[in-house]
Amino acid sequence: MMATATQPNPAVERQTSGRRVCVIGAGFSGLGVAQALKRDGIDFDVLEATDAVGGNWSHGVYDSSHLISSKRSTAYREFPMPQEWATFAPRENMREYFNSYADHFGLREHIEHGQEVARIEPIGPDGADGWTVDLVGGERRTYDAVVVANGHDWSPNIPTYPGTFTGEQLHSKQYFRPGDVKGERVLVVGAGNSAVDIAVELSSTRAVDVSMRRTYWFLPKTIGGVPTAELDRWWMPEWVQRPAMKLALRIHPGPMSRYGLPKPEHDIFATSPTVNETFLAALRHGDLHHRPGIERLDGET
Repeated sequence: MMATATQPNPAVERQTSGRRVCVIGAGFSGLGVAQALKRDGIDFDVLEATDAVGGNWSHGVYDSSHLISSKRSTAYREFPMPQEWATFAPRENMREYFNSYADHFGLREHIEHGQEVARIEPIGPDGADGWTVDLVGGERRTYDAVVVANGHDWSPNIPTYPGTFTGEQLHSKQYFRPGDVKGERVLVVGAGNSAVDIAVELSSTRAVDVSMRRTYWFLPKTIGGVPTAELDRWWMPEWVQRPAMKLALRIHPGPMSRYGLPKPEHDIFATSPTVNETFLAALRHGDLHHRPGIERLDGET
């Protein structure tokens, strides 16, 4: 659910007729839901806060972004990506893909851009009688069902620490290219997918340290030439997946101690792993340096 401090004006109300569904967000999940609703003949609106479809792939990823899962495992089943595209498609291809998907299935007529949702309220017990959807602009609508697909990366999460930092602070959502970062020394906080991509990209021109409160499971994009995401089969139980992946990782990339990192304290797949081909190599090359979690900020230290 998206919420803002703006209070909607209950006087401006639009009552929908017949069975109607509200889909919040026109990103990967929202477009997929929209296509399924249209296929089944269910009336719906897609409310999208930005001016484009595709979610983070259109607004919020850096220029050098690529898929971390293969195009085959990422694509909608009914709309495969072009054969000539790279296995790990870049940002430009992904933007094109989502626009082509919306056009191919005739979803544009259902998508309302610039519509940010302020509040959702159930009507009756657990929404049994429908839902009210209040828009930031003041309009109130009523729907039979609501699908929240605004994405878990919509709002940047900036951690707080004791003390004060006087240097420049930038969230990964605000980073698009190396020129966005000022200065010669950079500390990247965290080691998720975006963090390690950005750290490696910056390390070619700057001194970069990476601060980690915990150690992550780092997976290569391919194992034995096969995209790692394609090794995960839906029919395979976790008690088979986990030891099989651990065995593969013992061979490549090998124990984390080889890279100066402690062993992960959590089991593999207990949280989302980081999928990257270059981060661990950059550590071994000395292009990056691992630091523990931040305890306190003091000026530029």
